[in-house]
Amino acid sequence: MTNSTAKKAANKTTTAKTSKRVVQLPVEQAVTPKLTLVQKIIEHATKIEDSTKAQLQNWIDLGNDLIEYRAQYLTTGLGTLKSRATDKNPMGSFLAYWQASDFGYLSTNTVGDAIYIAENSSIVNAETRKDIEGNLTGLSSDNIKKKIKATLDAKDPAKTKAAKDKAAKLKEAKAKTKAAKEADKKDGSIDLSKLMKDPKAFGELIADLVNKNYNDIEKQAFASAMSAKIIIKK
Repeated sequence: MTNSTAKKAANKTTTAKTSKRVVQLPVEQAVTPKLTLVQKIIEHATKIEDSTKAQLQNWIDLGNDLIEYRAQYLTTGLGTLKSRATDKNPMGSFLAYWQASDFGYLSTNTVGDAIYIAENSSIVNAETRKDIEGNLTGLSSDNIKKKIKATLDAKDPAKTKAAKDKAAKLKEAKAKTKAAKEADKKDGSIDLSKLMKDPKAFGELIADLVNKNYNDIEKQAFASAMSAKIIIKK
């Protein structure tokens, strides 16, 4: 076989081996695998610590991931949102479950705040959102929660200014009544006008005082005076 013939044979072999089409993924797809839920939680928590922008959305994203993680926990059958961890079932609570994960270094406040913010994010209007994200003091979860609570309170009739004023007056009136009763107890005085509204109770009270403080002769004198003074029209 001549050299030229050998080269042609080699080329044919190579072509045959590489005749199948090779599909290559884009570079970014090949080097960036899809993040797991736990990795997403860690990523959003890190953004909250490192970033000074769009904190509200970071808290919402973290909260939504935690809500999804909580839903996964409930499907395991290890426990409920109200159950507690025990020696027999150390993963019997959601708290113990997530604290055993790779993001277990997060504080309970961070996890609780993120879930609260995510669950209530829909009530934050555009103006409030702009205020939160445009104010450096508004980056904390506490500030965001206050904004959410203020919005919720504004929608709750029981928490309007008029309702609060009424509740404050009622509270003040109760406090005055309580103070008056305590004052009566201290000086030993009795409000007879109130007692006399119930004749039977008033009579029983007087009888108890007479029996307790008078001897038989004094009791007789009291009874005679009462019968002489009390007039019953037939």
